[in-house]
Amino acid sequence: MHERATVSWRLLAWHGRRASLVMAIALVFGNATVTSAKAKDPKSSFVATFAQACVPKRLSHAATNAHVAATGWVEVVGDQYPRLKTVLAAADAELAGSKEPGWIFRRKAFRKLIDDRAHFLVTTYVHAPDVITLAGCYLYDFNATSAIQPIAVSDLLGRARARTTPFEGALVHIWGPSPKFQRTLDTYLYHVPAGSALAKRAGFTGVMLKFETSIETPE
Repeated sequence: MHERATVSWRLLAWHGRRASLVMAIALVFGNATVTSAKAKDPKSSFVATFAQACVPKRLSHAATNAHVAATGWVEVVGDQYPRLKTVLAAADAELAGSKEPGWIFRRKAFRKLIDDRAHFLVTTYVHAPDVITLAGCYLYDFNATSAIQPIAVSDLLGRARARTTPFEGALVHIWGPSPKFQRTLDTYLYHVPAGSALAKRAGFTGVMLKFETSIETPE
């Protein structure tokens, strides 16, 4: 399961390269219940923002795009945000070396102020005929200087973390598929400090939370 859902850092918005065919095609890259005390914590609000944007329409890339646009996210067009541009360029460079003939990839980026700070949401779609179709949702806060407490993600998913591991100077928390969210694969929470090897390679610092969901009918 970890192998299928390891869409990790490498493509960031399309994230990861697989060691097998199923790994390779997944490389793209109900709202959470949050107590009032957690909702006042900006770190917990990051997870709540992810839940509100990524969970309700996770079974469809197009429906997720419509949902986030209707809830105040503004689509990013062009290269006006340098850090987002760097992330997406790194993703595209990795993708260029990983794409197989016949695969379809789509991506949209959105921006919204959360707690008076710019956040970016990237939604992805990959269709690998006869293998898998995935919709991904990635939330970034490039200005975060401290890690998100993983308990907030455990509460959202309804399950404990599978593991936490250091990775190229970053910290990665990983959860298996949620019993609450049908067809959704593993969930990843990254804290990427400035100066880390991953920050240099991936093109961003801060925090990122993401998952992918298997789509039954291609869009």
